[in-house]
Amino acid sequence: MRLALRQRLLVAAGLGAGVCTLVALGMVVMSALSGWRIVLSDLTLLVSAEELHACQQAPSTWRAPRGVYGVYAYDATGRSHNPGAPPLPPALAAPGWGRSHWQRSDDLWQVQAAQRVADDGPCAILYAHPRGAMPMAPRVGVGTVVGAFLGMLLAMATTLALAVRPLVARLERLDASAVEVGRRGFTPPTDELDDEIGRIGGNLARAHERILADRRELQRRHEALERHLAALAHDLRTPLAALQLSLEALVVDRGHLDALGAARLEVAYLESLADNLHQATRLTSGVDVRTGEVNWTEVVSRVATRFGILGRASGTEVQRAVPDEAVWAGCVPALAERALANVVHNAVLHGGRQVGVVLERCGDRFRITIQDDGTAPDEATLQMLSRRRLSHVMDDHDGISRRMQGLGVAIANEVAHRAGWELCMARGATGGMLVVLEGRCRAGDDGQG
Repeated sequence: MRLALRQRLLVAAGLGAGVCTLVALGMVVMSALSGWRIVLSDLTLLVSAEELHACQQAPSTWRAPRGVYGVYAYDATGRSHNPGAPPLPPALAAPGWGRSHWQRSDDLWQVQAAQRVADDGPCAILYAHPRGAMPMAPRVGVGTVVGAFLGMLLAMATTLALAVRPLVARLERLDASAVEVGRRGFTPPTDELDDEIGRIGGNLARAHERILADRRELQRRHEALERHLAALAHDLRTPLAALQLSLEALVVDRGHLDALGAARLEVAYLESLADNLHQATRLTSGVDVRTGEVNWTEVVSRVATRFGILGRASGTEVQRAVPDEAVWAGCVPALAERALANVVHNAVLHGGRQVGVVLERCGDRFRITIQDDGTAPDEATLQMLSRRRLSHVMDDHDGISRRMQGLGVAIANEVAHRAGWELCMARGATGGMLVVLEGRCRAGDDGQG
């Protein structure tokens, strides 16, 4: 389980305070032991010469109380003449001359020591023995533990108030600003401290300005390119339309049907290419295709009429069937018409003698069926056509013909995908190619419009 920054800082503060507590307790114990060792380092400093003389005079009753210790006298063999004296520990029974030997007693806080002060006599060895357990030791221990615990809590509370909360608050403000970098709702983080976090806030503000500047430049270039392509498509339509009318007149007046019909198809291809370039630019710029409304009844009729005229040049008849009422769907009209026109155009170019375009409404859904009686592509080609997107139009390794690998099919698939429709390509039951475009009608359209 990963801990948040606030929790990690609190855990770190708690662990640090806990380590400090253990170190403090250890230092208290070591300091107490060290103090007793210093006190017991030379027992002749605890017992004066007069007291030693009194010991020689009355060894059976002699004892020198010194705080928590009682000093007793023993002869050279380690035996005391005082019946109330505690037995001398074996480890301290034969200390060296002039040296204090000490060892820890049963109490954690105490040590005991013995020192030879004479060669013989009843007071040859002095032994400092604890006078019993220290009554204040438990209180000191409990007080130390409680004080350390309270100190740990105080350290954690201080860390939380002075370090964790201000730091987390600054990071939260920084995080909130970072989420909005590059958006209109961006607010520069208000942090006046000149440290790492404060400098990050300044860097975010500068990055936001760079992103906006780059976005404005990209938008300017895109708009310029779209205007250029729109102007190009517009400028091409007029001479192409005039050329197409002239070719139509030549067909009527002069004959040469085959050559002139092929020329008309090429002119129509160039016209479609110009509009496809324009619409592809809009699609690649991220235009939302669902922002408009399209009347499929009008679009299907218009597209079928236009390509019916074009189909006559190659001997192809385009027939249509549409309902009497309007069938509305959510899509930008120009993009919807371009998608349908590309599919019908391919049917005219690669179909047989008959191309049918049928619009149906089934409840709250529409269906447009485009079928020809020509030779349908193989299954592998159909699958590649169904997957084609704008990002694939430059791929020329799948063996699809030049016209099919252009923008036409890619735009049709792209528009259908973004509008939430289904575009299916298959082989017809009686031959030829079958393309079905279907999707939901506009919400609220009852079919009576």
